[in-house]
Amino acid sequence: YCTPSHKMEQARISTCSSFWRCLLLGSVADVYATSMLTKSDYKAALDCPKKLWLSSHMHEAKAVPSLAAQRRMKVGRDVGQLAKGRFPGGVTVPVWELTNEEAAARTSALMAAGSPSIFEATFIHEDCVARIDVLHREGDRWRIVEVKATSKYKKADHLPDVAFQASIF
Repeated sequence: YCTPSHKMEQARISTCSSFWRCLLLGSVADVYATSMLTKSDYKAALDCPKKLWLSSHMHEAKAVPSLAAQRRMKVGRDVGQLAKGRFPGGVTVPVWELTNEEAAARTSALMAAGSPSIFEATFIHEDCVARIDVLHREGDRWRIVEVKATSKYKKADHLPDVAFQASIF
């Protein structure tokens, strides 16, 4: 059972640590022996720790996305492609073809090579992995750009996305 006050308490916990996983899941080894905590996992846990537990233990129970969900995903991909046009010279890390470690190494190489923008920039810290929609160079600094297919900012939904990414970056 998850209450709003429980969600607020969970939001204060560090995003990537053994404490986070042990608190939510009981045992790090039991749940994530071979995988990393992602932004989706983090958001599921903020919503309700049981969601994270179920998603890590009930892989076979994951439903096929509904037609409406499939349409939303397509719109999201289309918006992502449009966003790339706003960052000329950007390079995409082919995350679906690489392991997390390979994607992180490719990201580091692109940053070192002076790429102006990196799409799907990947970073690993401890046992967490984050993919940033657009990592844009601004002088000697980098800006995280989270791309959303929406017409307005939704703090409760969007802030945890960027907070997770920034904590890993």
